Amino acid sequence: MKPSHIVSLVGLTLTVSALPAVANPFSPSYFEGNWVGEGYTCATGQNWSQEVEIDVTGNTVVARKLEGDPCVPAGSITFQGTVSNRLETGVSVPVTWTAGNPRRPASVQVVDPIVIEDQNTFVSGGITFTRLNPLPAQFQFEGTWIGEGYTCERGSDGVQRVRIEIVDNALVARKLNGDPCVPAGFVTFEASLPDQVEPGVQFPITWTEGNPRRPASRQVGDILVIEDPHTFSSGGITFTRE
Repeated sequence: MKPSHIVSLVGLTLTVSALPAVANPFSPSYFEGNWVGEGYTCATGQNWSQEVEIDVTGNTVVARKLEGDPCVPAGSITFQGTVSNRLETGVSVPVTWTAGNPRRPASVQVVDPIVIEDQNTFVSGGITFTRLNPLPAQFQFEGTWIGEGYTCERGSDGVQRVRIEIVDNALVARKLNGDPCVPAGFVTFEASLPDQVEPGVQFPITWTEGNPRRPASRQVGDILVIEDPHTFSSGGITFTRE
């Protein structure tokens, strides 16, 4: 539960700086776990660092204080809300905070936005929440990659550049240069992103294949493996960030 200063937060516009240029997709499970909130205040003027436990059921997020203050004691809900299936860095997510004062603790409900900064940090109402047990950084697929190991007819170039974008939580890789089997401009592979995208994760993708007489004519399933922060592989092709 958020302390009494939240009552004055109505109409506050949050300014979040140094966010990534490309938004990262997260599912509601992003919030699950224990977090430390820095910046809680109450009528005494003291700033508190308080631990909260966040539970996620479907799209409902409930954050409960494990440590409290005279305005909103431990054990109370500090904020709760319903979030979308796709969350991104830099995008506001409205939730309902609990506020109060020492005479009437946990007596007020106020809507205020949460803004996700990165894999392990979000902010709201002047409070910065940091994940107690940080997760590995999300793997960044967006950008241009060099794929080594493409095959087609004899003499075709086995090293090709692809441009990867994330569209509606789907990974779309399009060839910047191609071969007679799958020419430049075609999607070389695509996939739905899993909840966590980090080194060691494997997930299914769909490749576009063909031959010189029928280019880009069929779809084939395979597995993509994230090897390290700058490398992934699938179907005998290794991709490194350009």
